[in-house]
Amino acid sequence: MSLRFCIPSICIIFFTVNLLKAQSYQWAAGIKLSKNMGISAVYSPEVPYSIEAVISKNFWTNESGLSIIGRYHRKIITKSINIFGGGGLHHGFYNDERASFTGVLVNGGMEISLGKTNVAFNLSPVLAFGREDVKFRVGSDLSVRYILKKQPKKKGEFWEKIGFKKKNKSKKNNAQGDFWDFNWLKKK
Repeated sequence: MSLRFCIPSICIIFFTVNLLKAQSYQWAAGIKLSKNMGISAVYSPEVPYSIEAVISKNFWTNESGLSIIGRYHRKIITKSINIFGGGGLHHGFYNDERASFTGVLVNGGMEISLGKTNVAFNLSPVLAFGREDVKFRVGSDLSVRYILKKQPKKKGEFWEKIGFKKKNKSKKNNAQGDFWDFNWLKKK
């Protein structure tokens, strides 16, 4: 195949792939593996956004924590492989006389979903307030989650975006039209 056909073909592939949205799951839950071991739950109310809640425990420093993170996902090749970035709040506390602290968290990373398994690598810098010895730190972790519910798929969405299929125009509220379309016979 000549070079003059390869370059336009590659451009078309990347253009059409970017029309797809990122993130293939709606609910996922699992564990975080790092110095701060924890439990993670992710909810995606609308593609490409997600909200993650993390409960963690650092066994070396006896610190426990709770994080709430909002994220924006951007696919790399498919919606199952994406990068994300966002931010949120982190509250850390100790089981001894040391004071608790609250901080602003920035989160970024990459994730891949294969079947019902989601694996993500996160990099999370924290700027903390409330303790003198904890001002700024950078943490990283590997999350392994089970996908509880996938994003609903819309048939023909890809073809509509690239212009091969006409979009369905919204029907007027016409009960007679719905009756004669036999929608009342179809199972919901």
